[in-house]
Amino acid sequence: MSQENIGKLIAKQRKKLNMTQSELGKKLGVTDKSVSKWERGVNVPDISIIVPLCNILNISTDELLSGVCENTTTQNINSLSDLIKFYSKKSNLKLIKIYCVLIFILLFSGLLLFWYSNFNKIRIYKIHTENNDIEAKGYLIYSPVKKTILLNNITYNDIYTGSVKEVQSNTYSLKIMSGDKTILELGMYDSEETITINDFLKQIYMENTEIIDKKDEMIKFDELKDLRLEIRYKNKQEEFKTLEAPLKLENDFASNRLFYN
Repeated sequence: MSQENIGKLIAKQRKKLNMTQSELGKKLGVTDKSVSKWERGVNVPDISIIVPLCNILNISTDELLSGVCENTTTQNINSLSDLIKFYSKKSNLKLIKIYCVLIFILLFSGLLLFWYSNFNKIRIYKIHTENNDIEAKGYLIYSPVKKTILLNNITYNDIYTGSVKEVQSNTYSLKIMSGDKTILELGMYDSEETITINDFLKQIYMENTEIIDKKDEMIKFDELKDLRLEIRYKNKQEEFKTLEAPLKLENDFASNRLFYN
């Protein structure tokens, strides 16, 4: 709180009202000398007359004590140009608010359209093997931008599993094939250490995602009928051997309804 600023504000508001120091003093029950001391920053008004003084000068107590008049009502607008500026500012604020609302609506509509055009095309299939030697269960999730295959509990049920005759190798690969085309390569192992085929399958992270060209059309359900799981390994004679298991897909309508309701 600055006495000098308070004094300047009192003088400014008094002059706006075409009032003399003597007239202001009479309204407040003080002398013109007291008013003069306020305006020169020598003294400040007594707390008992702060409210009446503010009422006379058309300012708030906060404005008086801060020494800054922030009153933006039309009472303090003394010219046509000031009036135009005042309402122009208010109109600009309204326009800014309208623009913000419109931008929000456009962004929300764009996101909604993107979701509808992409996620509305998602297909989910249950996937499992039809081979007693190799067991696997999971899902194939296909969208316009990526395909994901989730598999779990892949096991090889050879009659020699758990014995010294069980398949062992230091080189393995696991793929999902469609005809001669590799749909996804799920895992590879190439090391000096020899492990069993089931130890290899346990190490695989059974989630694989591949980004595809957006121009590619979605694989149709009929085109997925010849999928198969392929495990390749190198035997003791350094020859590659292949184990295959056809994969059966079932359209998971319960999940697909999530994207269509």
